[in-house]
Amino acid sequence: MRYIAELENKVQTLQTEATTLSAQVTLLQRDLTSLTSQNNELKFRVQAMEQQSHLRDALNDTLTAEVQRLKITRLELSADATNFSQPSINLQMFQLHHQHEQQEQNGGTTTHD
Repeated sequence: MRYIAELENKVQTLQTEATTLSAQVTLLQRDLTSLTSQNNELKFRVQAMEQQSHLRDALNDTLTAEVQRLKITRLELSADATNFSQPSINLQMFQLHHQHEQQEQNGGTTTHD
Protein backbone atom coordinates (compact mmCIF):
# COMPACT_ATOMS: atom_id res chain seq x y z
CA MET A 1 0.00 0.00 0.00
CA ARG A 2 2.86 2.32 0.78
CA TYR A 3 4.40 1.61 -2.62
CA ILE A 4 1.15 2.57 -4.38
CA ALA A 5 0.95 5.81 -2.38
CA GLU A 6 4.52 6.70 -3.39
CA LEU A 7 3.75 5.94 -7.03
CA GLU A 8 0.59 8.09 -6.89
CA ASN A 9 2.62 10.89 -5.33
CA LYS A 10 5.23 10.62 -8.10
CA VAL A 11 2.48 10.61 -10.74
CA GLN A 12 0.96 13.75 -9.19
CA THR A 13 4.39 15.45 -9.12
CA LEU A 14 5.10 14.53 -12.74
CA GLN A 15 1.66 15.74 -13.85
CA THR A 16 2.24 19.09 -12.12
CA GLU A 17 5.67 19.36 -13.73
CA ALA A 18 4.21 18.45 -17.14
CA THR A 19 1.54 21.15 -16.77
CA THR A 20 4.17 23.73 -15.83
CA LEU A 21 6.42 22.73 -18.74
CA SER A 22 3.47 22.78 -21.13
CA ALA A 23 2.66 26.35 -20.07
CA GLN A 24 6.30 27.34 -20.59
CA VAL A 25 6.31 25.75 -24.05
CA THR A 26 3.16 27.66 -24.95
CA LEU A 27 4.76 30.96 -23.87
CA LEU A 28 7.93 30.18 -25.80
CA GLN A 29 5.93 29.33 -28.92
CA ARG A 30 4.05 32.62 -28.64
CA ASP A 31 7.35 34.49 -28.23
CA LEU A 32 8.78 32.65 -31.24
CA THR A 33 5.78 33.60 -33.36
CA SER A 34 6.08 37.24 -32.32
CA LEU A 35 9.83 37.35 -32.98
CA THR A 36 9.41 35.68 -36.37
CA SER A 37 6.81 38.28 -37.32
CA GLN A 38 9.07 41.13 -36.21
CA ASN A 39 12.00 39.60 -38.09
CA ASN A 40 9.97 39.37 -41.30
CA GLU A 41 8.85 42.99 -40.92
CA LEU A 42 12.45 44.14 -40.42
CA LYS A 43 13.60 42.17 -43.45
CA PHE A 44 10.90 43.85 -45.52
CA ARG A 45 11.95 47.30 -44.27
CA VAL A 46 15.62 46.61 -45.05
CA GLN A 47 14.65 45.48 -48.54
CA ALA A 48 12.65 48.69 -49.09
CA MET A 49 15.60 50.80 -47.86
CA GLU A 50 17.95 48.99 -50.24
CA GLN A 51 15.60 49.70 -53.14
CA GLN A 52 15.42 53.37 -52.16
CA SER A 53 19.20 53.50 -52.00
CA HIS A 54 19.52 52.01 -55.50
CA LEU A 55 16.95 54.47 -56.83
CA ARG A 56 18.79 57.40 -55.22
CA ASP A 57 22.08 56.23 -56.72
CA ALA A 58 20.51 55.92 -60.18
CA LEU A 59 18.93 59.36 -59.87
CA ASN A 60 22.22 60.86 -58.74
CA ASP A 61 24.03 59.32 -61.73
CA THR A 62 21.36 60.61 -64.11
CA LEU A 63 21.47 64.11 -62.63
CA THR A 64 25.28 64.18 -62.76
CA ALA A 65 25.20 63.21 -66.44
CA GLU A 66 22.56 65.86 -67.13
CA VAL A 67 24.62 68.56 -65.40
CA GLN A 68 27.61 67.57 -67.51
CA ARG A 69 25.51 67.69 -70.69
CA LEU A 70 24.17 71.12 -69.76
CA LYS A 71 27.69 72.43 -69.11
CA ILE A 72 28.76 71.31 -72.56
CA THR A 73 25.65 72.83 -74.15
CA ARG A 74 26.21 76.10 -72.32
CA LEU A 75 29.80 76.30 -73.52
CA GLU A 76 28.80 75.45 -77.08
CA LEU A 77 26.11 78.14 -77.04
CA SER A 78 28.51 80.60 -75.47
CA ALA A 79 31.10 79.84 -78.14
CA ASP A 80 28.52 80.27 -80.91
CA ALA A 81 27.29 83.58 -79.48
CA THR A 82 30.63 85.23 -78.70
CA ASN A 83 33.09 83.89 -81.24
CA PHE A 84 31.81 82.57 -84.55
CA SER A 85 35.27 82.33 -86.08
CA GLN A 86 36.89 80.19 -83.35
CA PRO A 87 34.21 77.97 -81.73
CA SER A 88 36.60 75.08 -81.22
CA ILE A 89 38.82 77.08 -78.84
CA ASN A 90 36.08 77.38 -76.20
CA LEU A 91 35.24 73.70 -76.56
CA GLN A 92 38.91 72.78 -76.18
CA MET A 93 39.13 75.00 -73.10
CA PHE A 94 36.07 73.28 -71.63
CA GLN A 95 37.49 69.84 -72.35
CA LEU A 96 40.78 70.77 -70.67
CA HIS A 97 38.90 72.26 -67.72
CA HIS A 98 36.73 69.14 -67.47
CA GLN A 99 39.79 66.87 -67.55
CA HIS A 100 41.37 68.96 -64.81
CA GLU A 101 38.19 68.70 -62.65
CA GLN A 102 38.07 64.94 -63.10
CA GLN A 103 41.73 64.59 -62.19
CA GLU A 104 41.21 66.66 -59.05
CA GLN A 105 38.22 64.52 -58.09
CA ASN A 106 40.22 61.34 -58.68
CA GLY A 107 43.27 62.70 -56.87
CA GLY A 108 45.36 62.52 -60.04
CA THR A 109 47.87 64.91 -61.50
CA THR A 110 47.41 67.25 -64.43
CA THR A 111 48.76 66.01 -67.77
CA HIS A 112 49.10 67.93 -71.01
CA ASP A 113 48.65 66.52 -74.55
